Amino acid sequence: MAAFTANQVTINNGFNTAVINSGESTDNIQNGDFLVVGNFAPIQINRTYVNSNNLPVIELVKPWRNSSQSTQPAIVIPTTVNFKDTVTALKNANTLINDNMKAMQDWQTQTGEVEFSNIDGTQTTVKTLKQMELDFYAMLETLANHIPSESGQFTWREQFVWG
Repeated sequence: MAAFTANQVTINNGFNTAVINSGESTDNIQNGDFLVVGNFAPIQINRTYVNSNNLPVIELVKPWRNSSQSTQPAIVIPTTVNFKDTVTALKNANTLINDNMKAMQDWQTQTGEVEFSNIDGTQTTVKTLKQMELDFYAMLETLANHIPSESGQFTWREQFVWG
């Protein structure tokens, strides 16, 4: 499917610009797309702009080597660069998710700390769930050692479990 269709373009031999005489907007055209005029081979696009006559212009990477064409239909075929960028982004997201899934498993099952990867490439270090539990029990034990029990027979854990 074409990203752009023009009813009439003019392009001259030896020049690297195609003027869109029919005035269609070039907003969807990107650097690296390919212009096809008539039955000629596609040629890579450098950029688009509006000329002094207020007509859209497609600037090509190389000069047009074919015969001059006047008021001919043209299409633009999108480049695969966007598709490659999308595939790269998906691969990076997959790696990030897999790395963080491993960190999440370690966070649930290990003691100490784990590192989670952020999308910007930075790392966030957090205590594991078991480590937070151990730290909490240690804090309770410290508190219990400073509060006398009624009977003096139970440790804080026994008091906590047996009430």
